[in-house]
Amino acid sequence: MDRGRSELFPMERSDGAALRAQDGVPESVMDRPEVKPLYSAGNTIFTSKPWVYTALPRLFDRICYCCLEVLPVALESLEAAPTRMTCTQCSIPLYCSERCKDVDWSSGRHQRECSAVASVGSREEAMKFPADFFLMVHAINRLRNNETADVDACVPPIDRTFNVLLSHSDDMKNNADRMSVFEEVKGKVVRCLGENLRLDEEMLLRIYGCLQINCFGIRDPFFMERGEGLYLDPSIIDHSCERNATFLFDGLNITIKAFSDIKAFEDSRISYTELFVPTCVRKRRFTKNYFFDCRCRLCDGSSFADLFPVRCDNVHCSAAVPTEERALLPCSSCGQNPACTAEQLDRSSLLMRRHLEGVEENDDRITIAEFSLTEILDDFDIIRARCEKVLHRDNMLLGMVQDRRGRLLSTMERYDEAFAAFQQSLTSMRKFFSPNDIKFALQLLKTALSAFLSGSYLSASLFLAEAARILKVCEGSSRPLVVLANTLLERLRDFDGEIYEADPDCNAPDHYFLVKSLLALLCNVRMEEKFLDVEDSIVPYLDHQ
Repeated sequence: MDRGRSELFPMERSDGAALRAQDGVPESVMDRPEVKPLYSAGNTIFTSKPWVYTALPRLFDRICYCCLEVLPVALESLEAAPTRMTCTQCSIPLYCSERCKDVDWSSGRHQRECSAVASVGSREEAMKFPADFFLMVHAINRLRNNETADVDACVPPIDRTFNVLLSHSDDMKNNADRMSVFEEVKGKVVRCLGENLRLDEEMLLRIYGCLQINCFGIRDPFFMERGEGLYLDPSIIDHSCERNATFLFDGLNITIKAFSDIKAFEDSRISYTELFVPTCVRKRRFTKNYFFDCRCRLCDGSSFADLFPVRCDNVHCSAAVPTEERALLPCSSCGQNPACTAEQLDRSSLLMRRHLEGVEENDDRITIAEFSLTEILDDFDIIRARCEKVLHRDNMLLGMVQDRRGRLLSTMERYDEAFAAFQQSLTSMRKFFSPNDIKFALQLLKTALSAFLSGSYLSASLFLAEAARILKVCEGSSRPLVVLANTLLERLRDFDGEIYEADPDCNAPDHYFLVKSLLALLCNVRMEEKFLDVEDSIVPYLDHQ
């Protein structure tokens, strides 16, 4: 897939060679002799402002409409919000300051949309609208003013315009579910813009498709969702599950950084989805959301056998046996012949297929308040018990299950068990993720924080040190997670075994509460309504540092 290439012509490099698009399979240049990497681990590939963006509508009463920062407490209720912090004409946005209000109007962003969003009605009604509606209105307004590019928005610039983006309009026409959503969004846009729209359905579908395929989810430093935005130049970077770059946000601005050596720009790859989900789930998401079939090594089946191994039939052997024909050969470690019988291999494959799907189903249940967390945890324990009988500890399915168990146990404040689950998940994760992958760093951080809360301070120090090193490469030394990890690491070195008490001379929370708050954010179990409050408990600590 190539979500960022032109439908009219390929993006050209300065030397005239067309950039490649191979559905998630980078054409490797790693075998070119004596080629110095263009980017080393930790180097920045892009920084960019958004061409259009919106806060998530469900957060309109919690974050600033302009900068997406958390609103001061006094502004979180409609009754307490001063008139000067809202738009006097439509009363939809809330702003954190007069400056944000003035910038949003003078830049034309809200000025152009004001009459359209006013027709929505109240802020409560606007919060029920999809983010796609607000992105569509912003994009239409920019296009009507011939603002197809953002001058100086990206460093370094490659001067991409909206007109060269892929929309997959034809694919969407053949997808009943996507067209149903489009019709709903289109109806709201037509109703709100009225006769000012002046665009036919084909053009509206193209705009909608470009936004769907190319937008990034805007996240805060703790990876909680704040909004969505289209970044023209960074959208050129293609997908691979074996990514070599990651993206992060500083307010509205996106930064794409390499976390391993990259020989050439066209070999830069990010992931469009979470990697720590089953292969079948990832492939289904790619087909549904981006209309492509990923053919990277992690998706084409060539690595499945090694990433999802079974145990050798010899109970005294600790070897990982690939889940393919090689399992029918003698074990390379103990000589057991065969290492795994055909019947056992079939049972193992069936078990994995069934429970890889089951992990996603239970993920969905975790987000629904009607389901008891204890019942979901019991289901994961059943899956774990079944899998441990036949699967090797390096099997990614076991890693996935242990991660979910750790998150649930942390939410239930059963930190001893959570630490054990997170620690066991690291075994397979070390084999799955690249050494400097930020997802692995976050897993290390969850392990460290749960170790701290369980009283395993030496283990907490070791995992914190490893997490801080990777986070520094992926994010930079001044990012909040790096600051928190390093600060906690320093305090642990002098820790005498007593619970930290808050310093009466400062406003920072005590370290124990800080660790609990940070772990809650990273586990992200049913945090939709309370995550901003938890973040508010961490911000004063960062300010104090």
